[in-house]
Amino acid sequence: MDYSQLSDSYLEYALRLKQQEVIVRQSINSLLPDNIIDSHSHSGLREHITYISPEILKRPGSTFLSFSLNQSKVLGRILYQKNNIRYLRFGFPIFGIDFKKANQYLVDNCQPQDKIALVGIPYDIEYTIRELRSRRFSALKIYPVSSSEIGVNNIYDFFKKEILEEAQSLNIPIILHLPKSISHSIDDLKKLLKDFSSLRVVLAHIGLSRSYSPELVNVFEEFVNSDLLLFDTSTVCSKDVIRLAINLFGENRIIFGSDEPFNLIRWKIISLEDGSSCYMSDFHYHWIPQDLYKKYKHLAKTSIHCHWQSIDAITKAIPHKKMDHVLNKIFYENSAYHFGFK
Repeated sequence: MDYSQLSDSYLEYALRLKQQEVIVRQSINSLLPDNIIDSHSHSGLREHITYISPEILKRPGSTFLSFSLNQSKVLGRILYQKNNIRYLRFGFPIFGIDFKKANQYLVDNCQPQDKIALVGIPYDIEYTIRELRSRRFSALKIYPVSSSEIGVNNIYDFFKKEILEEAQSLNIPIILHLPKSISHSIDDLKKLLKDFSSLRVVLAHIGLSRSYSPELVNVFEEFVNSDLLLFDTSTVCSKDVIRLAINLFGENRIIFGSDEPFNLIRWKIISLEDGSSCYMSDFHYHWIPQDLYKKYKHLAKTSIHCHWQSIDAITKAIPHKKMDHVLNKIFYENSAYHFGFK
């Protein structure tokens, strides 16, 4: 099966908005600031792919294996319409992608109003440090699965200390996709923040906190005083998680990210009979097992883009009287400050 061609079919499906999405788009966009910075946006071409691990293909992260800057431009007009949207862009940092070509593609083709985060290479420290020193990049991101097919367990397994020292020295923030959720990474994250006390760390997906639990309060409280620890909202669809993050960390430490193009996946989290949960859609993505899809797809009949779910969660997490101020912080000011947008 050609999974890169599947990406095209998924995108074609995603760009045909459901009537419910048209309605939600109008109501949500009317609340957002005129100027928006999306601090978590992927882009890359299928020719950057050299190999795709079978493990990766089991995950939603394999839905889109290519997404060009031109496709992003089209998508921006569809999603935001009248809002002025700028991006912090980076490649698809999964094992099997030629990271050097993906980085160069963005350097050569990004619009001047956008910024780029370097996708670092754990096993090529010399290249990663050289590119950081070039000053062409506004942030650094390295994925756990960029180190191997099956990923790693600890931050230093993929964010090598030599690379972190250089980022800290150059005052370049890192975007950290934890190898395990923040609830299971407390000590690991604390060590990073202690070892690199001047480094700005942006936790992608609010530390992989997809759903609220009382225990999450205790976990977040461990990092209340870590002022250089920031959180991006990408694909977090729980208003309770976002409200907790805003209340504990303040609006200055929350940054909007969409996870484009993965924000185009239409899904719902459903509970299974064994007590576990999974992502389900009314569309059969290749990573949804056939038996689960047949059994549960009816529960996701009204699923809409993750994009709308995530932004809706942000707006519902903010008290109405603070809405404009906090939204401007999250959707524009914080990213502008930390990533150097002018």
